[in-house]
Amino acid sequence: MAFQGAALLNSLTTLENVALPIMEHWGVEEGTALMLAKLRLASVDLAGAGPKYPSELSGGMRKRAGIARAIALDPSLLLLDEPTSGLDPVTARAIDELILEFKARGDMGIVAVSHELGSINTIADRAVMLAGGRIIAAGSLEQVRSVDDRRVQAFFQRQLVEDEQRRSLADELEWRE
Repeated sequence: MAFQGAALLNSLTTLENVALPIMEHWGVEEGTALMLAKLRLASVDLAGAGPKYPSELSGGMRKRAGIARAIALDPSLLLLDEPTSGLDPVTARAIDELILEFKARGDMGIVAVSHELGSINTIADRAVMLAGGRIIAAGSLEQVRSVDDRRVQAFFQRQLVEDEQRRSLADELEWRE
């Protein structure tokens, strides 16, 4: 799983962050784990970032480092939580391209949670939309786009949902003396 905020350990270098699950789960010696971690970092275009600490990485680099750690154990399923949120459009597209590379390999399933339309349009084959804790649309991206639900249509057209009362933050807060 690649977490939205990467969830890297600040006291470890990027290389050590990626090597940690390899040592813990495969029980290999540190040297072997570090070599495998270098390969994972190279696969996400971070070959030179191994000695850097998470605080020294840009947002996009942290996202890629989190993905490198998520693929460290060669999973059959990769879970991505908001892989492009908070990134500029160019960096977000680079992350999308990385996901597409993994997808093209065909050796792992990929599930991404995202509200970023650009990423959804680029990487998704299938989609599920939730509202109020319930599935309101599911299927191919084309099928979901064609669902006749005002919330689905508003999402894809980036519009406010009609007929919903919108209240300001001040209206939402209860002011008490």
